Amino acid sequence: MLSLSRTFAIHYWLDALSDDTLRRLANDHVDTTHPPDLNRNHKHNHKQMGRQLLQFAEPIADSHNPYESRFNQTQSIFTALLAAASTVLGISVCSIALTYTGAYPVNIFVVLGVIVFLPLGTLLLTLLSAMLRAARSNRTPGFTSTTYLQAMTRRLDHDLADYFVEHAWRYADIIYWSVQRDMQLISLAFLTSAAITFLLLITFSDIAFGWSSTLNIAPQQVHGFTQALSFMWADLLPLAHPSADLVVDSRFYRMSPDNNPERLGLWWPFIAMCILVWGFLPRLLMFFFCRYKVRRTLEQTLLNHPQVTALTDLLNASKISFDSEVAVQTDSNQHASAPLKSSSTDSMNIISWNLANPAGIQAGYGDSSRQIDAVFEQLSMPTEQITIQVKGWEPPLLEFNDFVELLRAHAGRSCSIVVELISLPDLMLDDDAIGAWRATVGKLRDPETYVQVPR
Repeated sequence: MLSLSRTFAIHYWLDALSDDTLRRLANDHVDTTHPPDLNRNHKHNHKQMGRQLLQFAEPIADSHNPYESRFNQTQSIFTALLAAASTVLGISVCSIALTYTGAYPVNIFVVLGVIVFLPLGTLLLTLLSAMLRAARSNRTPGFTSTTYLQAMTRRLDHDLADYFVEHAWRYADIIYWSVQRDMQLISLAFLTSAAITFLLLITFSDIAFGWSSTLNIAPQQVHGFTQALSFMWADLLPLAHPSADLVVDSRFYRMSPDNNPERLGLWWPFIAMCILVWGFLPRLLMFFFCRYKVRRTLEQTLLNHPQVTALTDLLNASKISFDSEVAVQTDSNQHASAPLKSSSTDSMNIISWNLANPAGIQAGYGDSSRQIDAVFEQLSMPTEQITIQVKGWEPPLLEFNDFVELLRAHAGRSCSIVVELISLPDLMLDDDAIGAWRATVGKLRDPETYVQVPR
């Protein structure tokens, strides 16, 4: 089952793979009997891509990730402790709110305020937070998500935890919705314990309810307020729909004794339904919505990774290679050994950066906006892939990232951008040079842009 820790494990494993290993992986696992259609632009292939990636990545990622069970255990313990604390809080708050000495009735405004309206208000704040977050394009973990992430990674290996925190922006949406899902569970624990405590207290003790306010509130206003709250069940449960006479008879004053003790107990069905309809059900619906968002975000985040884009391009290249082999071979059993092409990019969509390749479309440091526009006009659009060939032995500058961002704006999100590191026969690229380019390109936070070292 896909989870935050499983997604992170697959990404952690993919980041550690070399380009040659990635090519072998794609070549070994392509289904030559039914070649996959892995066009990232097709929405109906989104889940197919995720399933295929999980099919061959999960077993390998499992062997490279002994900390997943520890992560999941920490997450479960963390949520359980908060839920237990919320349960105790619900019992305490409900018991205090329903404290009845016999001198004055329990004020329904206090009960509804702490058990119904306070949780409902926090739920509305959660919805507002989600809407504001959806409106932002640059999403990073907030304070709550960061604290949650630090608590989850505390028991992990230091290198693994540092990597997780460093790439927290990639998992910001998953962390956010996971936190919101757990918060709904905690709130449900509070409301469930409060509702059970309420039912137990009204069953085994004689509690009188009423209403009172320092403000000059008329009984007609209170009756209208209760009608608005109970309109959803007024016809089904008349006992849970307070009448105007009950509202008038239930009003009490500071120095006035209770004159209607028998009628004041008729408020409990209304309060119970308010807890259920306005407290419990919205939280339950929000919990299922958050759980759906977690699953959906996990699928998207799993695929929104540069190495996944590279793997997808290799699998597509393998499919093209397979199709061409089938067209020329008569023996259907020989197509399994078809060579894997490292790229299917059109030669018209190769940009040579800083004279890395005299044959490509030339661009480089110091180009004006007019020159950059001229470069973009030479590209054959639309296209699925654009390759930028760079001198791998030269350290990258941030101006290169500015160019890639302009190229992304021109090409759109559906096109993958490959930064291909060119080397010389007498000047091979070392790990430091490759790592420097990966780190620089990684600052773009673009899952469709990746670094590739040609064979």
